[in-house]
Amino acid sequence: MEQIKFRPIKNRVLAKQIKEIKNNKTASGILLGYEEEQEIITNDLNVLRVGSEVTDVKENDKVLFDGKGTVITLFEEQYILTTEQNIIGVYEK
Repeated sequence: MEQIKFRPIKNRVLAKQIKEIKNNKTASGILLGYEEEQEIITNDLNVLRVGSEVTDVKENDKVLFDGKGTVITLFEEQYILTTEQNIIGVYEK
């Protein structure tokens, strides 16, 4: 996991949004109607850092969030800053 030199305060969570690449070929090799691979943005996050008041989520958790949050740029990378209340659940490992 990335080591970010940023610590959110109180009930905030810093996370990286998980993006999936959709291939333009089927499993049998048939080309679909578009030329390029498409990047699909999901509501899944990888939690990188948590604030001091966060109780139910920890660093390195994969979570589902409701889409409410702020996109911020740190060190030329985009991250999501959201609150613990906006996290719907944690994926079990």
